[in-house]
Amino acid sequence: TAIAVAVTLILSLAAFINAKHTAVRNINLVSSQFKGEVFRIAAFSDIHLEDNKSPVWLEKLVAKVNSLEPDIIVLAGDFCDGALEAKKKLFIEALGKLSASDGVFAVTGNHEFYSGVKQFEGFAEKAGIRMLRNESVSIKGKMILAGVDDDAGDAELTKALPENPGSLPVILLSHSPEIFDKASERGIFLQFSGHTHAGQIPVFNLPVKLYYKHPYGLYRQGDSYIYTTSGAGTW
Repeated sequence: TAIAVAVTLILSLAAFINAKHTAVRNINLVSSQFKGEVFRIAAFSDIHLEDNKSPVWLEKLVAKVNSLEPDIIVLAGDFCDGALEAKKKLFIEALGKLSASDGVFAVTGNHEFYSGVKQFEGFAEKAGIRMLRNESVSIKGKMILAGVDDDAGDAELTKALPENPGSLPVILLSHSPEIFDKASERGIFLQFSGHTHAGQIPVFNLPVKLYYKHPYGLYRQGDSYIYTTSGAGTW
């Protein structure tokens, strides 16, 4: 019907506008665990590279992230859709320009397992992105950054989180926010996630909010925080 077509067009336009105009949200979180240190973390997720996606869009996204002058850059999965080889050049050239003083890190999303996770890991390595697959690293001995695989692969939270972080704050990267309850029980300071795409297409916000406990934005549970982004791209 005409109404259905009109609604579809409006919703498609809303999704297109939201995805093409990436917004930056600044969040300040304070913890005594940082002992007065200030860390600038730039985080994004769900770029969903497709064959028809403009390289200009991705280049602008990278430039915007770099302009924040972060200490670290973290990416929470779902980089590519479909066959990977066609995106290899764009992925490596564009994301290889991401620049942070203490490194660029990422975790897998469900789409990496659909497209071929081993091939994707090769792309990430060439782009200078350190994949965290159920493991953690120390950032200058002042913070622990952990990353867990998506449930589409082999998510092992116990393996990803350090057994004894001491007094260091732990930041967890997980594509899906659903793992947060378990992670907060382990005493993490912050989890960054994506996956839900909440906020991109208004009519789908309610179902997403009903399904996910932490669909979009910042939440606190005890001394732990989670931020779920709506994503930088669409699929």
